Amino acid sequence: NESSPIYKQLMEVKNITKETLHLNSMNYGHRDEEMRSKISELKIAYHFVGVPASSNIRSIGFAPAVTYVKDKGWAGASQFFALDGVGVCHYDENNLKFSHGSAIIAQEDISREVNGKPTIVEINGKKGQGFVYNIEWYSNDFFKQLECASPNYDADIKNQMLMLARIIDKQ
Repeated sequence: NESSPIYKQLMEVKNITKETLHLNSMNYGHRDEEMRSKISELKIAYHFVGVPASSNIRSIGFAPAVTYVKDKGWAGASQFFALDGVGVCHYDENNLKFSHGSAIIAQEDISREVNGKPTIVEINGKKGQGFVYNIEWYSNDFFKQLECASPNYDADIKNQMLMLARIIDKQ
């Protein structure tokens, strides 16, 4: 009766302090994979926008993602944050142009809940062990994922996350 590894990892992220992230920023180069307090401390191969600032969102930190492209920067980035009423979340973005990636998705597994784009929504977990809410959506240029850990199951969490995914996607 143990929580999922993803649930545990996300719940531990909320304990990371600004002091730890500041030390990371001072001690690691732009190719290192450690979390930082600001996206500007990472070299990203494209303009990463991330989760919009809001009164109900507390940013925790940013980490590089996918792969490092020589002379360009990281092909993706992750943003970790706490979302009021939901839990601890991360938004992950993979720029398919720089990662040379693509997605093959079974039609029966998708909806089009994020601005008409192919979308997969999953909720996994158990009462007493926590839940992981996962939304993935795809375009020709990006694979995006919004994942949140919450100790409770609540259909409203999925709805709040879908609203946030639509906002992120329109930026």
